[in-house]
Amino acid sequence: MVLRPLSPATGRPIADAVVYETVANTDGHFNAQVNPCPPSVTEPGATIFWSAEPPGRPYFEDGAFAIAAYTIFDINSSQYFPETGHTVAGEFLFTWQQSGGLPVFGYPLTDATIETNPDTGEDVLVQYFERQRFELHPEYAGTPYIVLLGRLGDELLQTQGCDWQSEPTVDPTDPHYFPETGHAIAPEFWQYWSGYGLDFGDQPAYSIYSFRESLALFGYPLTEPAVETNADGDTVLTQYFERAVFEFYPENPQRWQVLLRRTGAEMIALE
Repeated sequence: MVLRPLSPATGRPIADAVVYETVANTDGHFNAQVNPCPPSVTEPGATIFWSAEPPGRPYFEDGAFAIAAYTIFDINSSQYFPETGHTVAGEFLFTWQQSGGLPVFGYPLTDATIETNPDTGEDVLVQYFERQRFELHPEYAGTPYIVLLGRLGDELLQTQGCDWQSEPTVDPTDPHYFPETGHAIAPEFWQYWSGYGLDFGDQPAYSIYSFRESLALFGYPLTEPAVETNADGDTVLTQYFERAVFEFYPENPQRWQVLLRRTGAEMIALE
């Protein structure tokens, strides 16, 4: 069994601490080796004990001291979604739960399967969701990058015959301008873009994401915002990013005015 400790203050994974090896299971405690050590434990090779008293409150023990400080995620767990009849498991489930869940990724549309990455040509384990494609990269095990997201915004532009690099750019003094692509995030979309992220544990407060985390989730803007009719027939303000397509629905309640296009579903339909 592989377990990963989460910070009790933020509910986020501790990037430099991955519990990876079962040591023993005695006296109702689950024992596992921690490597490398989390910041609160000073000695390498500390042992994590997960006791049922209270549930989900393990503590790290290093010789003379113990710290009741972490909850854990079972990386071998899975979740079945009756809405689509598919199961999400392991690292994919961890990323889905910690970095946005249903609003950001949607329901799974496939089971995990091997597919050739269109950018690198390598065969990887992937799973499609309504709004994203997850890719498993075991070579990055122990880092936040073991699950990478598909560049579905870019791929959708390519299916339309659009080369974003040839698109007109904007004034570099515009708010939320990105010199990497020459585009700026629309004011309607900035709060949403910066309000979510792949959870690397950068920020001290839950639901507040760093620039790096937001960039990892959505990527750079590839176009300027423009009114476009989507596959559902809605004519809405739209902006393409490397890994997502944002749409603005001003008639919706404020919480739902920015919605992510179902890019995963669209890519499956194109196959």
